Amino acid sequence: MSRLAHPAGPRHADVLPAEHPPMPPADLNALDPAIWPRGARRAGGVLTLAGADVRDLAQEFGTPLFVLDEEDFRSRCRDFRQAFGEGSAVFYAAKAFCSRGVLRWVAQEGLGVDVCTGGELEVALQAGVAPAMITFHGSNKLTGEVEDAVGAGVGHIVVDSFEEIARLAYLAESTGLAESTGRTESTGLAESTGLAESTGRTESAGRTAGRGPAGAAGHAGDTGGSGETAAPGSLVMRLRTAGGRKSWCV
Repeated sequence: MSRLAHPAGPRHADVLPAEHPPMPPADLNALDPAIWPRGARRAGGVLTLAGADVRDLAQEFGTPLFVLDEEDFRSRCRDFRQAFGEGSAVFYAAKAFCSRGVLRWVAQEGLGVDVCTGGELEVALQAGVAPAMITFHGSNKLTGEVEDAVGAGVGHIVVDSFEEIARLAYLAESTGLAESTGRTESTGLAESTGLAESTGRTESAGRTAGRGPAGAAGHAGDTGGSGETAAPGSLVMRLRTAGGRKSWCV
């Protein structure tokens, strides 16, 4: 039994810290639009998604069944674009749900796609996502995956280790990427050795590859060697002076 109600279900309520409980919903039977598709309705105990009765869907396709409301998905893509404003690039993480249909919706709504495996990269390309609007992310990338990303002409590659910086620099030189004017690199710099050392090595690798770092990719809560959340101010300033396109992803 959950100690608290939660719009996504009791399991979600159980993992919340006891000192920060959620506000109780005004209506326990309401379908929270932050959790459910905006087109979800419940009347007379019957749930419908975009006008489709879920009982009919279950009968036709069986269960378990994963259902997406296309208009709801597209409207949320537009909301993100509007929230970040003109001049900003918003990327959908393919790991959330990766299919050609979904990635096609994403591209048609003007978003880029963040992939972290060679398989996700292939699906994005098959969906017609422009390579320049693809960011290749992920730890422990295979050399073949990085080669495929470089060969496809992806817009950014987020490097997640010092070894990967050297590998990418080698590929840039061997493939002629270093002389290209339309390609950029992005760097992920949450390293246990500290931000200053990471920045220095990244700037050096950027010069080796003929490109400066394009920006920093990070996650809220990333820490430096001290275990405390690192202040990114000095890192951002050094990246700004290093040149290249500024693509900040936090």
